[in-house]
Amino acid sequence: MRLLLDENVDLRLQAHLNASGHDATHVLSDYTRPLADANILAIAAREHRVLVTNDGDFGSIVFRDMHPHHGVIYLRLRD
Repeated sequence: MRLLLDENVDLRLQAHLNASGHDATHVLSDYTRPLADANILAIAAREHRVLVTNDGDFGSIVFRDMHPHHGVIYLRLRD
């Protein structure tokens, strides 16, 4: 699975996912920052990646603004 991890997702998850055979990139380590949420979602769509985030604002961007995407996994985890 191709995944893009948002900046609020622990960087260690990227290494774990890649070691498990996934193709995971991370906003903090693989892209030029700062990036607005809409730009992060656009990168994920362009690269055919599912966005993994802990930021509920992406729900508004996807549903209210009808922004193209390849899926969003919204984590509701505590640090």
